[in-house]
Formats: sequence, C-alpha cells, structure tokens
Amino acid sequence: DHISYRNHLWDILGRCANLAEAKNRDIVPFFLDNFMQTEYIEIRKLADDSEMEEAHKSVIQTTVKSLLSHLNLFSKFADLKSLHRSQELKDLVHSLLCHKLSSVQKVSLDILVGYKLKYLSPYKENLGRLLEDRDFKAELLNFPLGGDDTQIKKEHRADLLPVILRLLYGRMRAVKAGGRKKGGKGTVNARRGLILQHMMELSEQEMLIFFELVFKDLFTGSNLVEGENVAEYILRGGECPAKTTKQLQACIEMMQVIMSKLGQLLNNNLNYLVSVIIWMGYIVNNLPYTDTVRSVRNNLYSLLATFYTKYSDFKWEETSIEATLSVFVWKLLPKFETDFIHSSSGLLQVLLAWSKDRKYHFFFQRTSISVGNSRILEKTCKVLENPSTNPKVIMTILTVIHNLVHEDEASMEVD
Repeated sequence: DHISYRNHLWDILGRCANLAEAKNRDIVPFFLDNFMQTEYIEIRKLADDSEMEEAHKSVIQTTVKSLLSHLNLFSKFADLKSLHRSQELKDLVHSLLCHKLSSVQKVSLDILVGYKLKYLSPYKENLGRLLEDRDFKAELLNFPLGGDDTQIKKEHRADLLPVILRLLYGRMRAVKAGGRKKGGKGTVNARRGLILQHMMELSEQEMLIFFELVFKDLFTGSNLVEGENVAEYILRGGECPAKTTKQLQACIEMMQVIMSKLGQLLNNNLNYLVSVIIWMGYIVNNLPYTDTVRSVRNNLYSLLATFYTKYSDFKWEETSIEATLSVFVWKLLPKFETDFIHSSSGLLQVLLAWSKDRKYHFFFQRTSISVGNSRILEKTCKVLENPSTNPKVIMTILTVIHNLVHEDEASMEVD
C-alpha cells in the first residue's frame, strides 16, 4: 500500500543519510508540512473518534511506523543545527519526548542529542536508561533530580529538567510498557507512583513545569490567553473547548495520583490544580449528557471533595469560589430534588466535604438567581420530601445536617 511504500523509501534514505542531509531543504518540508501538519494530525483526529477509529483502524495503526520512519532519518544527520528550519524540528522533537511510546521517545532524544546541546550531552546515557524498561527503576534511584546526591550541575538544571520531565511524563502515559502482560493497571499505577515519588526533590516551580505538561491539552481550543485567570474566564462565559470523556478521565486519574503522592509538598501550586479541576468541570458541563459523561462528572465531584478535605488550609480566592459554585453547584441544583434522588455520588460528596469542616459552612448560605435565591442547604433538603429518594441519599443529607449541627455545637462549647 501507499503508506508502507512511502515509509520504506524513508528507511532507504536513512541508509544514505549523508546524501539526504545534503537535500535537507527538500526533505524537511516533506516531514514538517506534508506529514506532521497534515497526515499526522488528520489520523490523530480519526483515532480520537471511536466510530471513525474502527472504520480506519488499519490506517491509524500505521501512524507510529510512519512517524518513526521519518524521525529515524533525522537521527542520522551529522549537522542538525545547520538544517533548513532547524529550530522547528528541534521544537517538534522536544514535544515528542512526551510521547507515550518509548520507541518515539528514544529517537526524539537521539535527535535532540544530535544538536550537541551542552546541557544535554553529559546526561544522554542516564536519560537513555530511563527509556529502557529493564533499567528504568534502577536509573530512577541512581539519578536523583534534586538534593545533595544529584548529578545535575547547577548551570544545566534550568534547561535539562524540562527534558527529563517530558521523558518521565511519557513514561507515565505508557499503558503497556514492558508488554501486554506487564502493562496492567496495577503496573501502570505503580510506575506513576514511582515517578512522582522521584519528583519529591523538585522545587514547586519545577513541579509546575510537569503539571503544565500533564494538563496543557485541556486548554487547547479555548481563547484562554497564557497567564489569564481561569476562574475569571469561566465567569465571563469564555469559549469552552471540546474534549473527550476518555481524556477527561485520564486527567482526573492523574490528578488523583498527584494529590496522593505529592499532596503534602504542594503549596503554591494548589491554585493551579484548583484551576484545572474547575476547568474540567466547565468542559463536562458543555458535553452532551450520556452515561459516560455522568460517570466522569461524578468522578470529578469526588476529586473536588477530596481537595476540600485534603487541603483545608488552602485560601480560596473569591473568583475561584464563584467559578466553583457556577460550574459544580448552580448548574445542577435547580433539578437536584427531582433528578438526583437515586445516588449519593456527585454533588452530595462535595456537600459532605463542606459539612465536615466549619471553614466551609458559609457555602451552605450561598444563593443564586438560578435556584430562586434559595440557599444551597435549603434546596438540597427538599430531596427529603420526595418519597422516591434513595435511602443512601437521605442518609448522606442527614449526615451533612448532623455535621453542621455538631460542628456548631462544638464551637459554641469552645466559645
């Protein structure tokens, strides 16, 4: 077929790389424009659509082979800095370090090393071992990112860490690293935990580089300007990008692992994590309602409830509070007494988290025009009047009321 034949031609070019390099002004546009900006993007769109994916499965499966055929040629060039559109190629392979397949990461790293960067060359063997399954765990232990034992020189740190964090993020994304038998969910979670534990030596500013790598795709497709306040953007009704439930669920799971493994080390970055949680809620609210969307939404409410419980000392900005209520509360509360009587998941989990800490009790007094200026607690308690309400829902609401009364009585005794 056409694609396999084309890939074979690129492989042949790799056998005479010196001649291909001499013709780089022709070859580079073939890769950057014809392949990456056209074919690669279109095939990825097909892969993101479950119906189209099944119909075009054979084409989609060729994407990685095609990408590797192109990249392998550039890894054999002798003078990458002198190439036509050299900086574009460098930026591209830098982004491909995040790829979930180690084969793509390896050749991308080879190309980056080929640029003979002073901050990268001394560590190329260490980075290479991070991409080998058999050496991965040992190299994590032998190559600390911070502390007194780190091998990273101070003058290299600012440029090298983004490279390392991209490689580690790619390793975290790898679902079947080490083969199908070794790529189960337990193995993936263990690898994620190991990587995040390895990042404990980083400063919060360095951790933020990693967090932005993990969640940046959530913001593509919006009109959000870099540095703009996410909560303010949501409150003014900024354009919401379309994302898949699969992508949202992956980000929720990643946030759960981050809060679990790095939770006690986070302080300044909590504002960023809050903005991501609110943003995911904003996206979910704009998706057509399905059972899958409901499941993702409930998981998101559970994540928000965990944040309230885990970071009770976090100082919420008023705009973040308003955006949170707009996304997670006012949207659902008008129909709460009729549509949310069967399960104690979702919004009730957030209310339960609020009730457990006196600091959050003021939320229950908030009102909105969308609910006829009724208070949150008043609107929620109307569920108790419905004879069809599930006993678990009733018990959860009674627990919320008990917590509110108990906390208030306890504070009166202290006073």
